[in-house]
Amino acid sequence: MTAADAYALAYETGLRTLDEQASALREIRDRAGRLLTTATLTGGFVAGLILTADPKPGTDPINTSWWALAIAGFAAVILSTMYVWRPVKIQVTQNSATIVSSFIEGSAQMTLPQVHRELALWFGDHSYWNRRPLERAQNAFRASQLALLIEMTGLILTIGDAINV
Repeated sequence: MTAADAYALAYETGLRTLDEQASALREIRDRAGRLLTTATLTGGFVAGLILTADPKPGTDPINTSWWALAIAGFAAVILSTMYVWRPVKIQVTQNSATIVSSFIEGSAQMTLPQVHRELALWFGDHSYWNRRPLERAQNAFRASQLALLIEMTGLILTIGDAINV
């Protein structure tokens, strides 16, 4: 393999890595949206149970703790989903004007293998700096999954308590 081939391979690998990072962020955000929809539907059931409960919530401390758990889970889903959706600065593209002015028309004009090398290094730096925001979004999504589990547990216990009354 020549150096030119190696630089082209590094360039393509770096480009794919940035594409995958952009795709991963989109996927996390899409999944967070579906999770929020599920939590909202579950929250509607909790609200319906609270409004139609007999005795009304607040008079039965155990039932009150179950629906409070469900509401707390719903609030946590909202907060963690908003964190996933917050604007995140990640670098997944390069400015073509910068490439032209720096590498092609600049004072030190480069060959295609040299341009591949420089871009591969840039892509590597960008993918390294993108990891942290992506990990934070993934962790927030995991937190929203846990919060949904808490919300549904509260709903199930509320329903179970209502059935046993």
